Amino acid sequence: MIKKIFLFIFTFFWANMFVFGQFLKDATAQQITTDAVEKIYNFDFKNARIAIDKLDKKLPNHPVVPFLYAYTISWQTFPLQKNYTEYTQYEIYLQTCLAQSKAILKKNKQDIEGNYFAMMAYSLMALHESEAENFWASVDLGKSAFHYLKKGFDWGDKLADYYFTTGLYRYYAVQYPETHPAAKAAMIFFPNGDKVKGLQYLQLASTQSKFSKIEAFIYLHSIYSKYEKNYLIALAQTQNLIQKYPYNPFFALKHCESLIFVGRYAEAELLLPRFATLSGKMYRTAANTFKGMIYEKYYKNYESAQTFYKNATQITNVDVRYSKDFQALSYVGLGRITLANGQKEQAKKYLKKAQKMTEYEGVKDEIKKLLKGL
Repeated sequence: MIKKIFLFIFTFFWANMFVFGQFLKDATAQQITTDAVEKIYNFDFKNARIAIDKLDKKLPNHPVVPFLYAYTISWQTFPLQKNYTEYTQYEIYLQTCLAQSKAILKKNKQDIEGNYFAMMAYSLMALHESEAENFWASVDLGKSAFHYLKKGFDWGDKLADYYFTTGLYRYYAVQYPETHPAAKAAMIFFPNGDKVKGLQYLQLASTQSKFSKIEAFIYLHSIYSKYEKNYLIALAQTQNLIQKYPYNPFFALKHCESLIFVGRYAEAELLLPRFATLSGKMYRTAANTFKGMIYEKYYKNYESAQTFYKNATQITNVDVRYSKDFQALSYVGLGRITLANGQKEQAKKYLKKAQKMTEYEGVKDEIKKLLKGL
């Protein structure tokens, strides 16, 4: 239960350290960094690396450089998993980032740059250990990450980007134990959360922060679609993302999901070519699931829908972060169709599988309703 509460919330956060220390005195370095990250989000990885190489010459031995190289790998192979061949190089970059961060902190324990990079290196390594189900490794790394995270609670007045980290912690410190009741006992060792304040901080980050706007949009979408069941607000977040980064297939995927959740199936179908042909398991799982939902709910073609749903559920060794929830949506779809065909026992099996897999509160509500009617 400890394994995600202080890890899950930092998957994409890299941002606000760029205005401190060396960056504070170097506007050119800030611009190069911003350009590199913009290119990463738009899947222009070749030019992103060229920009990072430039930054490396300007700021040798600074943790921002290996961190950005790692960040590039994580998006190029998104969602990156420990069993990928690219993970070895990714981890080397994070370890280098951590070593350089600690060198900064050795000179000044309160250095904000060193603190952030150390937090991120630990957090991302812990996240991957968690997803690989290496529980104790994830706990140890997570404890180290939290040591640096909690310092940021008092730094919000220094930079609006700190609303992002504080907002995520405040929200998930409450939400995670609600989703995973076994985690409640562990939370007595951590500061209290507040979901309302957490969302307020995230909204501030999405409008006021200098560098963490995109991460704020990503997590606001996740929160509103998964836990708050406010699909219109979730849709607004992904609308911003696809307008700004039209070449990012993951953002197109999440916008497609949001459109389906609000019943705008024709628009969702138009987005499918942006990611449906990609070979990654997450993209294939999502594409089959969304096609199933469109064929079931829009075209009323239940036979085709069933085929797409089954295709999604038959993809093996998928990532925990996203694909498991997509497969859960497919199992619910199969449950609806088999139930309509009078196959109550088969429908129950599908729905029970989905119930174990999903974190979407709206999906949980639908499953309970369908099971109650059996």
